[in-house]
Amino acid sequence: MPRLVEVAEWTELKRKKREELNEKLLGAGLDGNSNFYGRFRALSLAFEVLGSAQIVPIGVLFTHEFPGPSGRRLIDIGFAEDPRALAVVNALRKESSTDVPELALKLPVWIKNSALAFSWLRGQGSGYNVLAYLSGSRSDVTRQNVYYYTARGLLHTGA
Repeated sequence: MPRLVEVAEWTELKRKKREELNEKLLGAGLDGNSNFYGRFRALSLAFEVLGSAQIVPIGVLFTHEFPGPSGRRLIDIGFAEDPRALAVVNALRKESSTDVPELALKLPVWIKNSALAFSWLRGQGSGYNVLAYLSGSRSDVTRQNVYYYTARGLLHTGA
């Protein structure tokens, strides 16, 4: 079933910043070797680390998207409340006779060249081994049935 994801605009994550954040994710124990009580605790930790750079997940994450004792999921990310969103909304207000909602200012700016790669494996005990990193290749972040749109219209359709 296709998913519609609303974003304010798109941008790209610089390689140096991605490498810096990946080091922080590894330092937080998301290297595949630490044992987490639950995979969602590890996911929460990953976004706590990324939150230091104002990076948030795009859209809503549902538990059924993380099935089974092991798996891998690419999670769309964006910059929270980026100043570019304000510039886009203000430009649209000048161009259009219709009002652009204030909610658009709260939408993240989609990072189109990276995603959070999140893998989990249930260990022998009651915990999970989790690996989380920011991908750096466009082929890693191609998602199916996801449509990104802004107040300007459709941005990208996952291949």
